[in-house]
Amino acid sequence: MTPEERVRACYQHAVLSFLSGDRMKNLSLCERLGIEKVNAAQATKVIKRAKELGYIKDVEQGRPRTGYIPFWA
Repeated sequence: MTPEERVRACYQHAVLSFLSGDRMKNLSLCERLGIEKVNAAQATKVIKRAKELGYIKDVEQGRPRTGYIPFWA
């Protein structure tokens, strides 16, 4: 996947998680993208870029450990 495709996949995963009553976390994105736990920093970079572009946001402002939701939620 290209970096842009990963960011889109991150947003889509956040939407699917939200619609199923859950919230996206770093680990769930790793599982979705097939990233091993030891390489979780890759998922963190994707999440950071998706946040910069305004696709996702923290569930609680400034507290990323609470998970992420789509920008419109």
